Amino acid sequence: MEKEHDMLTVMIPTYNRKDCLIRVLECLKNQTCQRFNILISDNGSGYDVKEAVSEYSTYFGERLKLFVRSVNVGAIANINGAFALADTKWGWLLGDDDFPVKDAVEMIYSYLDDEVAAVHFSIYDLSKFI
Repeated sequence: MEKEHDMLTVMIPTYNRKDCLIRVLECLKNQTCQRFNILISDNGSGYDVKEAVSEYSTYFGERLKLFVRSVNVGAIANINGAFALADTKWGWLLGDDDFPVKDAVEMIYSYLDDEVAAVHFSIYDLSKFI
């Protein structure tokens, strides 16, 4: 059985993008692999983030953690804060306006092992630009 520490945390820094955040959570709800935690790091948005994600808090339960800052500390500090708050071996930094395909988590897990330090994951084939 997999230990919780060995799981993936999907880290979502966000600021004033309620509709996008809900869409990201819907994409995560529909993942073919549900072995992940979610950490939302809100940067002092002007709406009640807890209320906005309440349906998903119920669905994901303890796997969803929400950290709401009282003031906007800037994008970089909010992103760094998400990394500091994650407590699993693996982390996926996912923008609040990035909408993953339904097997994204499954694909990420297929690349992870103890030899991997970072994976650049994109749903687009960018090889033609290299």
